[in-house]
Amino acid sequence: MASSGSDLIKQGELVSLSSSPAYIRYQRSHSAPETSDQASAEGTVFSSHGSLSTLPRARSTSVGTMTEGLPSLESRTSLHRPHIPPSRVRPTSLPAIKAGYAYHHEKYQKRCSRNACEEEEIQRKWDELQNDINEYERKKDKNEKERDEYKRRADEIRGQQDRLKREEAKLKMQEDECKWQTFEIKMEGNELTRKKDELEDRKRVLQRNRAAEQRLQEELSDTAIYITKYQRE
Repeated sequence: MASSGSDLIKQGELVSLSSSPAYIRYQRSHSAPETSDQASAEGTVFSSHGSLSTLPRARSTSVGTMTEGLPSLESRTSLHRPHIPPSRVRPTSLPAIKAGYAYHHEKYQKRCSRNACEEEEIQRKWDELQNDINEYERKKDKNEKERDEYKRRADEIRGQQDRLKREEAKLKMQEDECKWQTFEIKMEGNELTRKKDELEDRKRVLQRNRAAEQRLQEELSDTAIYITKYQRE
């Protein structure tokens, strides 16, 4: 009786007391007889080990619904200290006090377990996010390197294009020069063709002259033979 509820929770005796057979026998033999009002105000709940315990139920007041033995909004937001009900709604029987603290201790343990699970989940998601960030940074660096490489190759290709344009201009000049030389050669060919035609014409004339000269020579020979024959007669 000298130990407070916080001492019982710190010592770990609250749950073990509420679930032990000796405590159940003590509760049955020493608990005061309840009136009909007390029976309606208290309800039956399970402790963390499955034994039956009693908790005060909610009762309506002029300012709203209040619950004896249950934590207030301020205490529900705190996970680091046990809840002590206000003095005006504090239960008067030791079993109700122990059962209430057992209930809140179990609720506190469940909340701590949920928080631990949530913390693990948050840590896992944080690690996944960090991995995604690292992957993003790796892809970003790779993309920047590829972009620099593409830029270098583009500059190199543009340089090659400029060089090819200069070479193309040189080839164009050479092509124009070749065209002019072709035109000159064609003119020379035409001149040679003309000279050839003239020579062929002169050759034909010479052949005709030679034929005429031969005929004249034959005629002269015939004439000489005729004259010689005439003189002999």
